[in-house]
Amino acid sequence: MKKLIEIYQEIADVKDTWCYYINANLHLHRDNLFGEHRAKTFIKEYFHAGGKIEVFKQLDLIPNAMEEIEPYRWNHILSSFLLGIAIERELKGVPFEKSSSLQDIRYDDFLYYWYLISLYHDVGYVFENNSSEYAEKYKTWSAFLSDNDICINNIRHRDCFLINNYYSYRINEHKTIDHGIVSGSLLYSGLLKVYKSAKNAPKYDKLPEKNGFTYNGLFFPDTLPCMARDVALSIMKHNIWQANGNTEDTYKQYGLNELLPNEWKPITYKKDQNGCAYDPFLFLLAIADTLEPLKRFQCYDPQVVLNNISLDFSGNPKEIIITVDKPLITEEYFKGICGLGKNITQEQNHNSNPWLNVETLVQGNQVIITLM
Repeated sequence: MKKLIEIYQEIADVKDTWCYYINANLHLHRDNLFGEHRAKTFIKEYFHAGGKIEVFKQLDLIPNAMEEIEPYRWNHILSSFLLGIAIERELKGVPFEKSSSLQDIRYDDFLYYWYLISLYHDVGYVFENNSSEYAEKYKTWSAFLSDNDICINNIRHRDCFLINNYYSYRINEHKTIDHGIVSGSLLYSGLLKVYKSAKNAPKYDKLPEKNGFTYNGLFFPDTLPCMARDVALSIMKHNIWQANGNTEDTYKQYGLNELLPNEWKPITYKKDQNGCAYDPFLFLLAIADTLEPLKRFQCYDPQVVLNNISLDFSGNPKEIIITVDKPLITEEYFKGICGLGKNITQEQNHNSNPWLNVETLVQGNQVIITLM
């Protein structure tokens, strides 16, 4: 069992565990991971290294959007990125091995998907936090897309139907612009614009033998539009919740039938699990986003939080064990974690409609998440 700060520092020390662009001038400072503005600066530098800094210009729909996102939110985003890497390497079983347990892809490709997903997943909060000003203007998802010249294509009709209806549910029932849907939409559109701009540039080198081209020293695969779709969908869906007893009738009114208890399929990172939906990057984002503690304990200094929370892995099936020490109070933090799956702490509190295919158990100052 290690403190989260120790795990993050181990990752920071080995560049090719967190950096897809290994030759880029990127640095994670192990002793100053979450210093003032450090997280936001690192995130922008990472996207700049990949020739994708344009995706943040999408946020200019709101004046001074980058500055409006709270410092703790940037810290949470970076911490989620690092925590996801720590969890993924344990799922594989061999730390830092150059292959991935997710979707049978190489570890390099895992890093590509994961940095795009995790380092952008919450930027849409700048819209959610300004819902009172923009909800009337963007009453539907299609209005948000068309009014801001955001191009969304190549997404399955079923996914579009779900996202459109859930956006409407959030707007009408909560008066809220859903940050997940907005974040994914902005990233997808931004990545397509970057891809098309590079491909239409007068000086780019086509590499038909590698199914892509290079521009400004960066390789753009022909499959990038499909990859952009996949990472965007993981982000769009990470804040879409299944119905419970209080919301079932309302969900039916919005056509959200696949989120109903008798239709919902828990998300899994393993293939061929009956009754489950295989979506490994959404699974990892949901786990990392929920276990990440800096957003929950935002009133504390990040160093204090990460020094008082420990992470361990054991068992088969794999268990993630979170231990929280004083002065941090566990009740709300553990409540959020137990909402991930079937809570077996108390028989009467079983969640018969778990979001993920996991079980959770609280024991004193520990919570154990079993990946089924």
